[in-house]
Amino acid sequence: MPTTGDSSPTAVARPCTGKYSLLPFCNTSLPVVERVDDLVARINVSDFPGLFVNGQAAIPYLGIPSYQVWSEATHGVGFSPGVSFEPPTPNATSFPEPILTAASFNTSLFVAVGAAVSDEARAMNNVGTAGETFWAPNINLARDPRWGRIQETPGEDPFLSGQWAIHYVRGLQEGEDPRYLKVSADCKHFAAYDMENSDGYTRHNFSANVTAQDLHDSYLPHFQDCVMSGRVSSVMGSYNAVRVIGRDEVAIPSNANPFLLRTILREAWGFDAFGYVTSDCGAVFDIQYNHKFTQTTDETNKVVLEAGMSTNCGEFMLLTLAGALDDGSVSVELAQDALKAVFSTRMRLGQFDPYEDQPYRQIGLGVIHSDAHQALALDAARQGIVLLKNQGSTLPLKASSVATLGVVGPNANATTQMLGNYAGAPFRVVSPSQGLASYATSLNQAAGCDTTLCESDSGFASAELVAAASDALVVVVGDDDKICGEANDRLTISLPGMQAALVAKVAAAAKLAGPSRPVVVVVMSGEPVDLSLARDDPNVDAIVWMGYPGMMGGQAMADVLFGAAVPAGRLPVTFYEADFVNQVRMINMNFRPGLCDGEGGSCTNPGHTHRFYTGAPVFAFGHGLSYTTFQYNWSQSPLRSKAVTTLRTLAQGRPSMAHVPPADTAGVFVSFQVNVTNTGSVAADDVILCFLEPPGAGTAGTPRQLLAGFQRVHLAPGQMTELTFGRSARHFLLAGQAGEPTVRTGPWIIRIGVKDEQFIRLGGAAPILHELLLTE
Repeated sequence: MPTTGDSSPTAVARPCTGKYSLLPFCNTSLPVVERVDDLVARINVSDFPGLFVNGQAAIPYLGIPSYQVWSEATHGVGFSPGVSFEPPTPNATSFPEPILTAASFNTSLFVAVGAAVSDEARAMNNVGTAGETFWAPNINLARDPRWGRIQETPGEDPFLSGQWAIHYVRGLQEGEDPRYLKVSADCKHFAAYDMENSDGYTRHNFSANVTAQDLHDSYLPHFQDCVMSGRVSSVMGSYNAVRVIGRDEVAIPSNANPFLLRTILREAWGFDAFGYVTSDCGAVFDIQYNHKFTQTTDETNKVVLEAGMSTNCGEFMLLTLAGALDDGSVSVELAQDALKAVFSTRMRLGQFDPYEDQPYRQIGLGVIHSDAHQALALDAARQGIVLLKNQGSTLPLKASSVATLGVVGPNANATTQMLGNYAGAPFRVVSPSQGLASYATSLNQAAGCDTTLCESDSGFASAELVAAASDALVVVVGDDDKICGEANDRLTISLPGMQAALVAKVAAAAKLAGPSRPVVVVVMSGEPVDLSLARDDPNVDAIVWMGYPGMMGGQAMADVLFGAAVPAGRLPVTFYEADFVNQVRMINMNFRPGLCDGEGGSCTNPGHTHRFYTGAPVFAFGHGLSYTTFQYNWSQSPLRSKAVTTLRTLAQGRPSMAHVPPADTAGVFVSFQVNVTNTGSVAADDVILCFLEPPGAGTAGTPRQLLAGFQRVHLAPGQMTELTFGRSARHFLLAGQAGEPTVRTGPWIIRIGVKDEQFIRLGGAAPILHELLLTE
C-alpha cells in the first residue's frame, strides 16, 4: 500500500468521534446492515430531502458532516463537484480515455489503471479534495458511430464492455483490506442510452424503443457482468426512457422504471447486496418536465423511489420531497429504504469507522503523478494504439534516416484535446510534436488547418512545402470536443472539414518530392472515422489510430512510430464508411439490420456493430497490425460434437437472458488450446481474439459473430505459447425474439482471429476455424 507523502487525514471531517462514537451505528463489531438500520432510524424525516441530492447535507445531531457523492474517475480523477484541483492536490494523472485502453484487450491493464486511479482518489480524499464515490465507468455500447460519448466507453461489444466493467471496477474498489471499498465505482448509464442530441431529440426527452431481443443480448449483458461479477457498488440510471417493444405500452423513464431497477437489477441480479442507484444529473426533473411521464412532483418522487432509485443527482428531490412526505405520497419507510442503500455504501467505504485502522486512509499525496503512474499512463497509451495500415513495412521509422521530420495537421500540437472528456488536471501533457521531437533531429511544421474544424484550405500551401522538404511526413488529424462529446453527437463520421483533402495534398507533395519518403497519417479521435480515402491512397504509407491517449499520448505515439514500442492494439469499434449516416437514423436503437425506429417511413438499416452490420467496414472491429508476424494453430481443438442437454436445462424456466445468472453457467462447456507463435524478427505483444459464429449466422436476427474471449501475450521472435480458452454455456445461449434464452443446434464455428481479408492481406495473423456440432 503506497504511503508516500503526508496524507493529513485529520484535515477531513470525521463521523463517529467524541460523544457520537457510542452510538450503535458507530459500533464496528455490528454487521453493516444493523449499523445502517440504526443510523437511518435516527435521522429526522425533516432532514430527508437534504440527503436525496448529490451534495448531501450534514446531520449535526448525529455528528455526520456533509458529503459530496459526485466525483469522477473515467480515466483518472476528473473535474467534478466532489474534486478540487487546488493545493495540496493541483494535479492528477490522466490516463488514456477508455476507448483506447480497451483497445489493448488487456484485462490486467484495466485493473492496473483502475487501481492507480483509486490510489490517487484516496490520497486526495485523505486531505479533503475528493470524495470516495466515483461515477465511473461508462459502459454503454457504442451502437452508432455518431454518438458523442464513445470516447468514454470500452467500445461496441458487450463481452469486451463486460470485461472492462469487471476489471476496471475491481481496480477501483478492491485493495489490500477486504473490509472496505477503496473507492465506490458506478456503472452507467442504465439502460439503452447512447444518444445525445439527434433527429430532433435530446437525451433528456428521448424514448428508446428497443426490442426484447436487443435488450437482453445487447443492452443488458455488460451491466449484468458489472453487477454480478464486478460487484459494483453503484449504478446510474440514464436520462432516456425505455419502451420494450411488445411489452410496454409506453416508454418509462429509466429512473422510474421498475422493470429495469427492481425486476432486473435488484431481483434478478441481486444488486441490493452491493449498493445504491443514482439518477443522472437532472434526470428526475426530466421525468416530469421533459418526458411528461408524471404530472405532479409528488407523483415523481413516488415513482422513482418505488422503482428502486436511491438518490437524485440534482435538486428536484431536495425541493419537492418534503411535500410528498408530508401528504403521504411517499411513505417514510420507502424513503428510508433508499437512504439505507446510500449509507450502506458510505459505511463500506469506512466513513464511520476509526480512520487509524484503515490502510486506505494512510495513502499519501506522493502517489499522485508518481513516476509509476506516469509510466503506466505511457504504457496504457502504447498498448492501445492501433496500426491500421502499413504498406511496404513503412513503419517503424528509422531515426537515423530522418534528419528532418515534417509534422503537419491540426492535432500535431494538441494537448488538452488528447485528454478527452471527464479529464483531470495533469501537471504536463506531451503533444504529438513534442513526442516526435525526441526522435527527429529537427521538426519542420505547418498546421495546414487552424483548427480541427478545418474549414479553409488557406494553410494547405505551407503544409505542402513542409511535406516536400522533409525526409518523412507525419500528418496528425482527427477531432476534439468541439465536434463531439457529451450532449453533442456528430452529423458526419468523415474526417472533419477539409482534413481528408489536406491529407491527400500533403501526401502527394511528399511523394512528388521523393517517392520513397514515408507518409504516415495519425488519427486522434475518440470515435470511429471514415478513413477509406487515406486507406486507399497509395501516397499514404501507414495509418495509426491513437484514440484520446491521455497526458503521455504524444510520447506513446512517437514510440510506436519509431519502433520503441510495437503496436498490438485492436479496434474496439467498427470504422464505417461515411454513407452509414444516410442509411439509418441515429435514434434507431435496433442493433439488428432491417428494423426501423418505429416512427414510420422507409428504413435501410444495415445493422449496427460487428455482430450485425451487413456492409463492408473501412476497418473491422478487432483489426490491428504489428511489426512482426504471428501464426495460430490448434493445440487441442474442441470436441466435434457436444450435447445441448446442459443448455436446455439452463434455458428452461428463464423468462429472459437477464435472468440467467453467471453462477448457473460458470462451468466450462467447451475448452480448447491454441498455439501462438511469433514468426517474425521482433519481440512483440499479440492480441488473440476468439469469436463464435452460431448456426444461421447473419440471418433472421442471428448475430454474424460473437466475441467470446481474448488474451494478450508477449512473445520473443520464434517463441510459441499455448493459450487455453474455456467457454461457458452462457456463450452458447442466444436471445430469442422475446428475449428468452434459446438453444441453437447445429454447427457453431469457433474462430481465432479477425475475419477480414484486408487484415490478412496487410500482414495480420490468418484466423483458424473449428466446427463444433451441437446435437440434440
